[in-house]
Amino acid sequence: MIRVYVAGSWIGRQRIAKEIKTLPANFKVLGNWFDETFFLERQWDWKFGGAVAKAMAQIDMYHVMAADLVIVDSITQSSTGGSDTELGAAIALAVLRRCTVVHIGLHRNIFHSLADEHYETWDAFREHLGRTLAYDV
Repeated sequence: MIRVYVAGSWIGRQRIAKEIKTLPANFKVLGNWFDETFFLERQWDWKFGGAVAKAMAQIDMYHVMAADLVIVDSITQSSTGGSDTELGAAIALAVLRRCTVVHIGLHRNIFHSLADEHYETWDAFREHLGRTLAYDV
C-alpha cells in the first residue's frame, strides 16, 4: 500500500477529488481537505487564524508527513498558498527520508522544479502509472 497525499488549490478541490478516484487501488489517499463533507471544512469561517484553521493545518501536515508519495497539483493556481506549504514540507521529507514528490501542472514557482517527477496533466501521470509495474517510492 502506497500512502499518498494530494496537495492542490482549494478552488480546484472538486476536480482534484475526481482525479483522486482514478488512482490505483494500491494508493491509500491520506487527507480530506478536498472532501466537501469533511466536518472541519464545514465549520471553517474562511479566517486563516483561529482554532479551526489551526486544526485543519495540523491534520494536513500530519498527512503530508505520513505520505510515501506527495502529488502537488498546480493546474488550478492556489489562491491561499496552502499547497505551496505542503510542497515545501514534502520536499523536506524527500531530503530526510524516501518520499517521492510528483508535480502535475504548470511550474508556478521555482520550488515546483524540485519535485522528483513532473507531468503536465493527470492523464500523463496515469499513463506513467500504466507503464510502471510497481511505483517506486
